[in-house]
Amino acid sequence: MRFRHFPFLRLLCPFARTPPLLLLSLLSFLPALAHSLNTGSPAFDPSTIRCGANGTILPTPSYGLEGAVFTVCSELLIRGSVEKVYDTVLDFNNYGKWNSFIPLVSIQPPISTPSQVHLNLTMTFTSTGLLPGGLNSTSTEIISVLDHTSPAALAVAAWGSNDPLVDLVSEHPTILTEVSGGSGGMTRSVSYETYYGAGAVGLEVGLGGNLQREFERENEDLRAWVEGGEDPD
Repeated sequence: MRFRHFPFLRLLCPFARTPPLLLLSLLSFLPALAHSLNTGSPAFDPSTIRCGANGTILPTPSYGLEGAVFTVCSELLIRGSVEKVYDTVLDFNNYGKWNSFIPLVSIQPPISTPSQVHLNLTMTFTSTGLLPGGLNSTSTEIISVLDHTSPAALAVAAWGSNDPLVDLVSEHPTILTEVSGGSGGMTRSVSYETYYGAGAVGLEVGLGGNLQREFERENEDLRAWVEGGEDPD
C-alpha cells in the first residue's frame, strides 16, 4: 500500500532526521536485519511458506527477505478447489460482493474476467478498516506474479506497490495449496503482505495491528464466498 495514503506517517518523516528518532528508526530494523542474517534471502518457495508466530517475516517472490520490516499474514482452509479459489482472488470486478476489506478495485482499461488479469496490470484498491474515523484509503497495486496451471495443486497470485519517495515497498502474495482432492476439494489459503524500507517502520507502528486484522477478515470473507457456492462471472 502506498505511503501517500497514510498522511500521519508523512508527518513522521521530517522529524526522523533528528538523532534520537533516527536512532529509534535504526533500532527498529534490527529484528528484520537479524532475521535476514540468520536465514539469508532464499529463493521464494511457495510450497514451504506458512503463517508463523507474530513477528515472523516472510519472503516475497520479488524481494525475498532483504530489507523486510514486517509481515501480516492469514492462513485458513477453504472447501473448494485451487482453481475456484484462484479465480475468485483474481475476479476483481466482484470484490464488492464479498470483500469487506477491499470493496472496490478500479482497473483502466476495464477487464471483465479473471482470465484477462495479466502481469504488470495496474489497479487502484479502495480499503476500509485501516484508518480511524471510518475513513477509506487507496493504494496503487501492480500484478507481479501469476503462477497457475489447470488442474492445479498449487497456485500463486501476487501484487505489490512501490513508493520510492518515502522508501516503502510491499508485496502481497496469495498461495493456494491443494490439501485434499475429491468432491469439491480443500484448499489452504496463505494470504500475506511483507513491507520493506524506512517507510514501513512508521506503517507498522501506526497501522500494523489494523492490517493484520483486515487480512484475517479478508481471508475469512474469501472462504465464506467460495464455500457459499458463488462462482466468478
